[in-house]
Amino acid sequence: MGRQKAEIDLEQLIYEKNPQVQFKLQAGQVTIIRPQNHWIQRTLRRLHVKIPLETQLELDDYGSFVFRHVNGKRSVHQIGQALAGQYDDFAK
Repeated sequence: MGRQKAEIDLEQLIYEKNPQVQFKLQAGQVTIIRPQNHWIQRTLRRLHVKIPLETQLELDDYGSFVFRHVNGKRSVHQIGQALAGQYDDFAK
């Protein structure tokens, strides 16, 4: 009754970016922008509670590299090889 790991072929696994995800690219760093537009947040803003209109998540070098290489055509294996080629410490 042990859990079995599902074997996933990383050469067949391909991801693509969600077109609704907002991001900006600046000097190679990716920043993901998340709008804060829930009805509760809008209501609290009307009551003068300071809630930002958006939050930003800055990805590190590895995350930015992977995010830029995800295009719906490259497999996870290909992105991993490119990452290992770009960053020597990642390959270890």
